Amino acid sequence: MKPVIFLDMDEVLVDFVGGVCRVFGLTQEELEARWEPGVWDITQPLGVTADELWNSIDSTPFFWSRLKPLPWFENLVGVVGRYTSTWYIATAPSPSGSPDCYAQKGDWVQRYLGKEFADLILIRKKSLLAKPNTVLIDDREKSIIEFCEAGGDGILFPSYTNSLYQQRSGPLDSVEKTLYSLFREK
Repeated sequence: MKPVIFLDMDEVLVDFVGGVCRVFGLTQEELEARWEPGVWDITQPLGVTADELWNSIDSTPFFWSRLKPLPWFENLVGVVGRYTSTWYIATAPSPSGSPDCYAQKGDWVQRYLGKEFADLILIRKKSLLAKPNTVLIDDREKSIIEFCEAGGDGILFPSYTNSLYQQRSGPLDSVEKTLYSLFREK
């Protein structure tokens, strides 16, 4: 039986951090110089509160729909497609509850995956999707832990913001090796 794979959007497929840098007038290098590798919270290196972060994002026209795909976007979709035809994007909506986030993430998916792609799930508790033979690929360690505890398998996507930050220059290798090890014996 082929697995069901859920792909996170921000920092897995989409350059969320780059978008935040544009909002705050920083380069990614400037932000990372203030940010400890492996730390999830972006507010401290920005010098803002969570409310200030989300208010700034919400007041930026088309923030979500104008985010750039990450360089490995197409290759990652191809890797996932080699393991299953049943895959979805499972992404958290903005904590502020901005309706623009919902609509614009949908716009982004249609722009980069085509108008026929309709497998977008906006969900904060991705663990609700977990069951045997499901995999979540996400850059947030907490989401991976909760998904695994709920009965699914998780693959931590290497990112500056998690414990795999040293592998972030070649994240597809890590993902592909883990997918292979999960499904070679099934």
